[in-house]
Amino acid sequence: MKLNLNLPQMAFAVILCMVILTQRADAQSYLVTPVNNFFSEYRGKEEIIKKYVESRTDLNIEQRLALFQSEMNKLRDQYKASRKAEYESKSIELAVRNSCTSKSSGGKKTCGIKYVYAPIPELFTTQNWMRVVGTNKGTVISPDGSTAGLKMSVAGKGKNVGTLFAVYKYRPNRITELIETELAVIFPGSLNG
Repeated sequence: MKLNLNLPQMAFAVILCMVILTQRADAQSYLVTPVNNFFSEYRGKEEIIKKYVESRTDLNIEQRLALFQSEMNKLRDQYKASRKAEYESKSIELAVRNSCTSKSSGGKKTCGIKYVYAPIPELFTTQNWMRVVGTNKGTVISPDGSTAGLKMSVAGKGKNVGTLFAVYKYRPNRITELIETELAVIFPGSLNG
């Protein structure tokens, strides 16, 4: 199939493709590496620790068990620290546009609130992570930070347009819970420290 596009049409098509690809990349910016990707690495490190502890014939069984537990705690702490840093580094910026038009020269017209929503329950936003470009008639945020909205109105004849941008990040308490769940997947048979 051959497409006959003139230069402006080709330029538009290229720009459209770039926008779509950018939106797809942005849409995934909050996702962390799947826990399964760490399974073999950390199970391999656990095996190394087991072999090291077994090789310590100078220690009795209680000392070996204590050494194994100590080394596994270090390995879990290493995972927790690197995983926490990854969760804390992830975010996504979402936007919503709101506008209000009035053809009447008198009075005030209220056009309501338009919202953005956290893509997953683990994410939240705060007032400090929100900004408005254009007309700002007020912002709202839900108590749990999962939704943010831009109010819009216009006084007299005219039009107001604004865009709310809200950055969403992982909730600190959920990061801890998620990491504990991941540890149970990676080290299912290990003693927990």
